[in-house]
Amino acid sequence: MRRAMRRLAAGLAIVAGATALWACVAHPQGAIPAPTEPTPVVGPSMWVGRWMGPEGTYLDVIPAGGAYDIVIRNLNGARTFSGHAAADRMHFTRDGVSESIRAGTGADTGMKWLADKSQCLVVKRGEGYCRADQ
Repeated sequence: MRRAMRRLAAGLAIVAGATALWACVAHPQGAIPAPTEPTPVVGPSMWVGRWMGPEGTYLDVIPAGGAYDIVIRNLNGARTFSGHAAADRMHFTRDGVSESIRAGTGADTGMKWLADKSQCLVVKRGEGYCRADQ
């Protein structure tokens, strides 16, 4: 039993030493790179894919021959709208009302469930969707 313990201790010492050596070589003089902020999702061409909202809601942005299909699922179900990109927004009409989507943060959505997110799309205050991994 003692022999196994000594082998384990020796193995751990080797791993610790190798880790320390790697840190010195990979990051000379102890300079560890600072964490980077998530890349903002600036323009509509970067918005393709699914964006999650609270309680199973989502927004899908799908390229459609120079325009976009915008699928919005709210608590009443999913609906599809035709949208077009213009500068830093995507415009669509819903129930006769002209709407636009813009990039923002979870705080910009005004929704407590998304408040800590950094990469989001905002339709209006109280209606927003964020990348699931952010």
